[in-house]
Amino acid sequence: MRPSFTLVWLIAISILFTVLMVVLGIESPHHVTGNLIIDDFYLSVSSLFLGGILDINGIGTEGYIVCLVEGVIGLLLMLYFTVILTRKFIR
Repeated sequence: MRPSFTLVWLIAISILFTVLMVVLGIESPHHVTGNLIIDDFYLSVSSLFLGGILDINGIGTEGYIVCLVEGVIGLLLMLYFTVILTRKFIR
């Protein structure tokens, strides 16, 4: 197993959830740039790496659920990344 493979999965999931948010019409309550795709990418990355706890107030039930699911996936992938990286250093 390679740690870089897990990082590629993290990026792919972030892009996949960005597309899902754009399709579902989920918008970040903090319009960072005014561009819907970039704001949804920001929301996706913050949900993925922070466990779904940032910027999820005020985006509705669908957005809340999507952010929480992405947060759980992100936490599990980062845990997996940590285990792989640790095993690589131990060997």
